[in-house]
Amino acid sequence: MRTKEEYENIINKSEILERARTKDDIKYKTELYKIQTNLYEYCIKYIYTNLKYFQVSSYNNEKTFKYNLEFMKVNKDCLKSFCKNNGDYLNYFNKSFSRKIHSSVANDNYQEQHKGINIGKAKGCFKYIVNKAKSENRDIYDKDFQLKIAEYLNISLKEVQENISIYFNSTVISDTIITNDGEEISIFDTIITNKNNNMEILEEDDKLNETLDRINTIFNNCQERQKPIIKKLFVANIFKDGQNDLIEKIKDYNFYDKEMHDYYKKHNKVPLAKEIAKYFDISEQSLSRTYNNFLKKINGEKDESI
Repeated sequence: MRTKEEYENIINKSEILERARTKDDIKYKTELYKIQTNLYEYCIKYIYTNLKYFQVSSYNNEKTFKYNLEFMKVNKDCLKSFCKNNGDYLNYFNKSFSRKIHSSVANDNYQEQHKGINIGKAKGCFKYIVNKAKSENRDIYDKDFQLKIAEYLNISLKEVQENISIYFNSTVISDTIITNDGEEISIFDTIITNKNNNMEILEEDDKLNETLDRINTIFNNCQERQKPIIKKLFVANIFKDGQNDLIEKIKDYNFYDKEMHDYYKKHNKVPLAKEIAKYFDISEQSLSRTYNNFLKKINGEKDESI
């Protein structure tokens, strides 16, 4: 069996990354099959090893990966959009697939916990409304706002509150921010990429260090009671976003959290929002607000609550 390093080397040096596709290109199809096979084996053997990513057949107890279709689509899309300026293909793919996987797992948890709950119209609209509210920094726990949701969906306030609890308890606090153009992006894109140069990966360490120094300064100016919350969520979202290589670069900064790093190494996942909130004995609402305010500061937006 190939080692993790061997898979990484084979994938990043795949010939398909150098070829322009032409009609009925047999060589391209051959290389496509090779990279799909190697990438798939790499993912299920070394990255997505937790049982939650698999399903067991009731017929023969065989374990199969649950997200094959998502894997195929993400790889296909990544191959279309990839260029050398994006860095190594494996990092490029991992970032996209990690987001897709986390989204799919959260959706699976959401659907599982909804069993037996009759929410009618809310079943088709609730997730959209929650995401929209989050993107606009609305307080999803505000009773007046909940009443508006209940009126729109024609359900009771209690049902709205139940579904807010179910939805937020199945996800990790988001690392996304809204740009001036209204685009939702990961905060880690702004750390390791140059937005004025077609999303090219920064190659100069001193420029990356300059960005990290600025984040450290913002972190140091936060209230002392908020710092433990912020650094735990910051490190958790680095892993969630698939930017594992960034961890080594932030170890000497004050916003690095060794406890969260050790948790990920042991469990190959990060805690849920409700688990982090319980750890600090605060509400998920307070947890989310504290972290989102920190992201605003990083993104250059004014916020007086930190």
